[in-house]
Amino acid sequence: MKKSFRKIISASIVIAISSFSFNAYASDIDDSLSTNTSTSNLGLPEFVQYVIDDENMGEIDYCHLLLNTDGQITAYCLDFDSAYLIYDTNGEIIEYCENSESPLSGIEEDVYFAGPLSYFTKENDKAVDVLSNEIIEYSELVQMSDEFETLSESIEEETNGIMTTSSTSELTKVKNALSNKPRCFDYYTSGQCGRVAVTTQLFYYYDNIDSNILKSTYANSPKTLYDYLANYIPSNASYAQIKSGLDSAFSKISNSTKTINVVNRNDLSTSDMIYYTWGYYKYKVINQKIPAILLLQNHPSYKNHWVVTYGVIAYYDGSTLVKSKCTYVVNNGFGKNDVKINYQYADGFIYFS
Repeated sequence: MKKSFRKIISASIVIAISSFSFNAYASDIDDSLSTNTSTSNLGLPEFVQYVIDDENMGEIDYCHLLLNTDGQITAYCLDFDSAYLIYDTNGEIIEYCENSESPLSGIEEDVYFAGPLSYFTKENDKAVDVLSNEIIEYSELVQMSDEFETLSESIEEETNGIMTTSSTSELTKVKNALSNKPRCFDYYTSGQCGRVAVTTQLFYYYDNIDSNILKSTYANSPKTLYDYLANYIPSNASYAQIKSGLDSAFSKISNSTKTINVVNRNDLSTSDMIYYTWGYYKYKVINQKIPAILLLQNHPSYKNHWVVTYGVIAYYDGSTLVKSKCTYVVNNGFGKNDVKINYQYADGFIYFS
């Protein structure tokens, strides 16, 4: 059911979420509220409100309560006219995009959240991926949900030791992103996000950095390249599979020579590995002006999700970096640029040199 129609027939149902005293609208915010009530009156976490205002998202149209498979609220998705924002029950933003319609727009049934870019509805004993329409066993969603909950708990523990800010009034936002955005491809159907990300990465280089990186057969047909890479990069690919696949394929698709480099949190000795990977890519984007293939979450039991990152955003309180607010700017692999993902949900990345 479309938003405009739902606004006519829906009354606002206010649910008190005691952890924030946030009045979440489980149904649409009706016309009088959406035009006359500031979002600041909804009791949103301060940083959430700051980002909404800073990115000019406008008025909230709808709030989805995102659930784990036990039916408990694990996050909230705020829908705007041409934007969306997801934040967790600790008030930390997980994902947002300021210039794209919410992926959950028009969905009224329960939505199960298993991390960035992982939203599912339930049909009978199956789970349906909202972004790809891929159908999986509900038991797989249960495992993904449990893994996400474990990851979120570990992030909460780590965040408790990270400097936070009591007020957004002193925050300074610094964005470093490539001036040209990646092409958007909508080839994903079931598990091929690694191949989509590699195709996206190669065409960014072809368009902006090195026109010799693709032979004419592939430069003139992105889908031909994507299909050919199926011989080298499997579904649900790991770091090793993408690296070895590209090492094998490069001489066949390219007139250039590139080294495929992996920055994997498991290979790092620093105690703050996730922040280190973000800082490492920040250096790459500022000094080398290159994108990278970024792995989100690294689900051990189900699937990896690969995207292409082409920028970072940092927030400073005076001269101090507020680590928990750092994000990657990504192409999400489902045809959208400018999606922001909290750095704590990224595992590592692959880049060319």
